[in-house]
Amino acid sequence: MLTLMSALHEANQKYEPQLRAILAASLGDEQGDSTSDPVRGGRRVEWIRQAVAPLRDEIPPETHDTLISALSVIAGYDAFRMLRQMRDLPPAEIERVIRWMASALIRAAKKDSQHD
Repeated sequence: MLTLMSALHEANQKYEPQLRAILAASLGDEQGDSTSDPVRGGRRVEWIRQAVAPLRDEIPPETHDTLISALSVIAGYDAFRMLRQMRDLPPAEIERVIRWMASALIRAAKKDSQHD
């Protein structure tokens, strides 16, 4: 999972101008119906689903789905941009923070499943 987070971080950094343009375009239509917005991140979600597949036997299905959703948020360009903009972090520190968040989410999912 952490290897995937690093790879996605590298892509966010490499394609930052393009991703920034996509983000700006998606935010520019404030008048639009958000329910009709196209779904983004399909490949990312599938990669995360595959990366956490080994946990399927360790955590309940609902927790597994929640983990995939949470990891999808931190792996995307939005998180990269916020850490860069709001915290003024350099790319290496952004990667460290995102990997830390991914590890924390996985630990939390495992811990929550022990209490069920």
